[in-house]
Amino acid sequence: MKLQKTTLFLLIFALALGLVVYINEVQQSSPQASKSTTQQPIFNFSEQEINRLTVETENDTLVFEKTGNLPLPWEMEEPEEVTANDAAVVFLLDLL
Repeated sequence: MKLQKTTLFLLIFALALGLVVYINEVQQSSPQASKSTTQQPIFNFSEQEINRLTVETENDTLVFEKTGNLPLPWEMEEPEEVTANDAAVVFLLDLL
């Protein structure tokens, strides 16, 4: 069985391309694994220690304050005074 030159060339090219893709994928997966294991919190405090949270963006400023009421402990003061969703505020605080 004799292979033509173009078939042999295409076979070698496909193997080389597969090797390059394999090496590229192995190198990309290694830093991601080490990056996720070295994640540390930005601040060293717990959620219970926070009484007021201010979130500033380019367009808005949101101010949340802990009221102490057990069913709904957080209240938004700015831009309007309404009861805040406790789960959303606790989620933001857990990210910090």
